[in-house]
Amino acid sequence: MKSIILARVSTKEQEEGHSISAQKQRLLDYCKKNNLQVIKIFEIIESSTQGERKKFYEMISFVGSSKEKIAIIADAVDRVQRSFKESIILDNLRRKEKIEIHFLRENIILNENSKSFEILMWDFATMGAKSYVLALSDNVKRSIEYKLRNGEWIGKAPVGYLNSIDTSTGKKTVVIDKQKAYLVKKAFELYSNGNYSIRQITKILKKEGLTNNTKANKPLSNSQVHKMLQNPFYYGYMLIKDNIYPHKYETIIDEHLFNKCQQIRNNWHKRPFKYASKPFIFRGLIKCAYCSCSVTSDRKKNKYNYLCCTKYKGECKGERVREEVLLDQVKELLKT
Repeated sequence: MKSIILARVSTKEQEEGHSISAQKQRLLDYCKKNNLQVIKIFEIIESSTQGERKKFYEMISFVGSSKEKIAIIADAVDRVQRSFKESIILDNLRRKEKIEIHFLRENIILNENSKSFEILMWDFATMGAKSYVLALSDNVKRSIEYKLRNGEWIGKAPVGYLNSIDTSTGKKTVVIDKQKAYLVKKAFELYSNGNYSIRQITKILKKEGLTNNTKANKPLSNSQVHKMLQNPFYYGYMLIKDNIYPHKYETIIDEHLFNKCQQIRNNWHKRPFKYASKPFIFRGLIKCAYCSCSVTSDRKKNKYNYLCCTKYKGECKGERVREEVLLDQVKELLKT
């Protein structure tokens, strides 16, 4: 009988040193011993519970299109499946006399003539495989919860940080990305004064070279900047599924600046706009004498307005000036 070999390891098993080559050799030896002609070998490195399982369905398509019955040779049930979803597909092919299934570890051979107890053995083996997955899932959840409660980040570091390895402990950690952190802080500072929209800040960050943490290193989009300005990670907290956990990494901003940005965001669409409506006599009227960028107002102690360059073009040597000083100069000019 013609046969195909299905050898599979998950990506995690591959990392732990499980060899797909050794598995394949066992299956080849079995086929030789039982006079099974191997016409194709499917080597699969993918999860049996996550993703689209492209290779698995490629195998199903191959045997389904064959005019002859084909024996599927696998090391064990859990190499083929960890749920009953695949059982339905395989059993349908078995009933149509399209396939015969050999599971070496369980010593099960299934075909159209299999007895009910043999099918039941298959079901039990599938239940065992599914039970393993469920237990593994529980362990992963407990591990994640433990890490979060200990202030450890579990995913890709946000922009402004880098995933790294602590050389003293060998454990994964998160460190400040010195090339990006100052731009992240600048984004919060610009947004906090109430004079910049998300779109404007995105343009500034793009011009200054801030990119995301992907291999493509693309500039941040408006939505990414919007999410960044709402991310409490930057002042010391991790937001996971509506739960807040303090983390143990260095912060980029303080809580006061973060909260100020949230106030701005919450009032952005309200009328009158709480922050933009602050009394700024020269709003939109003057430019910086050094770089010609717009001048904005920054209120201190809820009492004094200071005028300063937005530094849209980069660093500027212009100094902060009290609004009253400029107003006095304008009054003198009007007198002449």
